[in-house]
Amino acid sequence: MSAAIFCIGTELTRGELLNGNATWLADALTTIGLEVTELACTDDERARIRAVLARLCSDHELVVCTGGSGLPRTT
Repeated sequence: MSAAIFCIGTELTRGELLNGNATWLADALTTIGLEVTELACTDDERARIRAVLARLCSDHELVVCTGGSGLPRTT
């Protein structure tokens, strides 16, 4: 089964944080028998998140998303 990992966060695309989640997830998914064929990362811009997620979902049987903690809060 093909899998993709989608990491969301402006802090990742700016290089402010090391993307340890992608490494850990790729190892964990491979260990349980999945074939991770793509790692994707985008900033917190909603339109880009939607576009990348739509593409990944059409190309892979499983998509694991992480991050997104920097999305604007609504009060």
